[in-house]
Amino acid sequence: MLTLALVAALASPVAGTSLDGHWASPCLAMGKGGRHGTIFRLTVAGDAIELVGQTYAHADCDMPTIETRLTARLDTISERDQRIAATVTIDDVTMKPEAPEVVATWNRNPEAKSCAAREWHLGGTQSVAGGACVPGHRFPRQGAKLEVQAFHDDDSLRLPYPLPGGDGGPIVLTRAQ
Repeated sequence: MLTLALVAALASPVAGTSLDGHWASPCLAMGKGGRHGTIFRLTVAGDAIELVGQTYAHADCDMPTIETRLTARLDTISERDQRIAATVTIDDVTMKPEAPEVVATWNRNPEAKSCAAREWHLGGTQSVAGGACVPGHRFPRQGAKLEVQAFHDDDSLRLPYPLPGGDGGPIVLTRAQ
């Protein structure tokens, strides 16, 4: 998952540019062969950051399957030539299965991955901070400090991190209404 990458866009005013507000990505293909879709929504309010990654069953973002939510606090930030460098502290990372197939898969083999090493329920939210819920990726633990980067202009945030199974390009969020 790319929740860590999106933390890069989290900032209060930088060199006169405020990133406070709501930001969103379009539907992005991800996963093995780009078979799933994801939409990221970022809310920045002062030093409070909330990033929601909504994963969908198909690349056209038609049916929600998993919501991943990361909350963090902005510790430090600097900006130079539209490049943002920030340090954030992770408050929590949670996941919520939104499709019966996800719950069945996660509960079928609890030993397969630490994310599934618990009983999941449809619509039930659980902390996965520090867990390895996504193959090849471990979520940050609560209290972890992360150094992150992004590029910005007035209406977009560009994250130089490719989405797993995506096209390899940066993730771009635009200011939402």
